[in-house]
Amino acid sequence: SHIVTITFLATVMVILIIECYTFSGLNVNFSHISFEGLAKLSKYSFPIIGSSLCFALMFQGDVIFLAYFHSPFETGNYYAAKRLVLPIMIIPALSKGLMIPIVAGRKVPQNIILKFILFVLGITFFITVGLILLGPWLMVFLYGDAYNSSRLLLALLGLSAFFISIKNVIVTELLGTGQSLKVFWTDFIPLPIVLFLYFYLVPDIHGEGAAYSIFTGSFISLIVSLRFIYKSKTFS
Repeated sequence: SHIVTITFLATVMVILIIECYTFSGLNVNFSHISFEGLAKLSKYSFPIIGSSLCFALMFQGDVIFLAYFHSPFETGNYYAAKRLVLPIMIIPALSKGLMIPIVAGRKVPQNIILKFILFVLGITFFITVGLILLGPWLMVFLYGDAYNSSRLLLALLGLSAFFISIKNVIVTELLGTGQSLKVFWTDFIPLPIVLFLYFYLVPDIHGEGAAYSIFTGSFISLIVSLRFIYKSKTFS
């Protein structure tokens, strides 16, 4: 709860600073207060906070449940495998920050944006395939002989990271057009399903149960995102 409180207060402070102060050189103007602008910023930013919190619960709950139900070594072994697939999401995450202002500006043709998205996802796909194929060997090479994971576990985690990467890239269309509430729903809708699957699968299926849960949640999140994108394109 303290993390949620800190995140909320930090966001409020940032919004207040942006709206209440304007900077001219080293001088601060305290007279600039726009409640209308503050309301617009809040309407856009708070769904993003909620989306981030939902994603954190969904993507970190696996380790928490494993640590509760199983041994520290098994949890550590799973976490090592999960860390191995994180590079899949690096390029899409960087591209997301680049594309939001581009989409918002509407100065770049849609076909150029689409080509860029396909290029990023193409690179991400090859990274995903490489990590799945070489994953068991990389586990031993990076962490030692004591660490090992099945190819199924690595495939589930790798595909989950790939689905999340696709989602993170395509939702720039929503974020760049001010539709942050829809982005919130893409992370909120799968959250209760994933938490239920953690509770149901992790005690019996261990790490693969956790990976199945993340795989399901990331797939649902991607489908919801695609649906929102389709509706936005249809009715815009």
